Amino acid sequence: MKPRSTPDALVLVALVFCAFATGLAGQIDSRPTTGSVIQVPFDHEHPADGTFPLYYELGQPFDARKPTVFVIADGQQFYVRAGSMAALQDEIFGDNFNLVGIVGRGANAAVLSRIGGRKSVDWSAAWQLLKSDQWVEDIERVRLAIVGRDGKISLYGRSGGGLLVHQYLSRYHASVRTAFTQAAVNRFVDASLGISSDTFWTDIGDIAPALRTQLLDTLKQHPSERARIVVLLQRQNFFVGSDAIRREREALIHALHEWDEERLVKYALQYQVDQVLAMLEASNPPVQVRLFELFAPVLASRSEDGSRVDPDIEVGRLFSEPLMQRLKAGRLPAPSMDLAALHQAATDVYLLAGRFDHTADYRSQIALASHYPRHRLLLVADNHDFPALQKTGLYSQLVQTALRDGIDGPRTAGVERLLGSIIYRE
Repeated sequence: MKPRSTPDALVLVALVFCAFATGLAGQIDSRPTTGSVIQVPFDHEHPADGTFPLYYELGQPFDARKPTVFVIADGQQFYVRAGSMAALQDEIFGDNFNLVGIVGRGANAAVLSRIGGRKSVDWSAAWQLLKSDQWVEDIERVRLAIVGRDGKISLYGRSGGGLLVHQYLSRYHASVRTAFTQAAVNRFVDASLGISSDTFWTDIGDIAPALRTQLLDTLKQHPSERARIVVLLQRQNFFVGSDAIRREREALIHALHEWDEERLVKYALQYQVDQVLAMLEASNPPVQVRLFELFAPVLASRSEDGSRVDPDIEVGRLFSEPLMQRLKAGRLPAPSMDLAALHQAATDVYLLAGRFDHTADYRSQIALASHYPRHRLLLVADNHDFPALQKTGLYSQLVQTALRDGIDGPRTAGVERLLGSIIYRE
């Protein structure tokens, strides 16, 4: 299974743990931006160490009469960048909000210069400057700049950005009126409840027990290809719907067991495997620090005895390995989150979850929702990228009504009724 050439670096700035999305993730608007810069500390824990210019952008000129929504992206997401907010406003939020996107510190040359080059990364410095605590404080500084000390905002985030929303809420919930999170990965909850979102090993055993034997045999026969094999298995989740995933998993494992070069090259191209492997080979501290935070809670207590394969978790380990080594050696603290603080939030929190999401397990989404006194969880028969929900054409209405009217708003309930066909029921 020989690797193909990869596209230029811009294509690689996409979510490792989702499809390289078309549409928003790659969309840059040509209209003039309403961007601004504020100075924030390189290290909020040591503000005397200097500041850097943090860029944020509005989707349209600010109107004090409208509620303000911050679109939150984390260090391994790139759908918020210079020139992207006007298109995002048009596609999802409409004209009813002031839309704010912060181009995070992970894309800032001044911050990255303090970490070292890609071939000589200072991982301790990378952790200190790129950990989520710093991103949370950056959001708070932008909030203060836009709406002032007593001003309230709303928050929107997906996947890892959704987790960052909840991390901000754990510290600054008093400043947030409403929040909408979609498939908000939270392995702090997973680890506390013993939940594994990666159900691959159980799933293939349910399809046919022989698949497990075939896969382990393939890995034994091709040990140097392990990373490529695991990425193939992990990426398939983002390109195959829940209605076809069992059939396609079986077909892929058979192709691997037969080592069918032609079919495997086609799979690799379809699932963008070489792009992911290129990211793995080249150090990318913002991505790797965030993936360390996303996976460390479950990796720290996990033993690797070679008796099973968990592609999602293993890919997370591959990307976060430099930091995991330092954690195991006691040179970095374990990532943590104050979940108990969420019990004090008066914020209306709307959580969208997919029953067949292999990344943000629906059970942990239920548990996460329960931390908030005012929450609503919508569970749909969908996966991490929500293709079934997107097909309804109602996604933007759901986001807008939940953020504008809150969890009890009649318009929010009205949109939910229209989604009845995809709402998951046992």
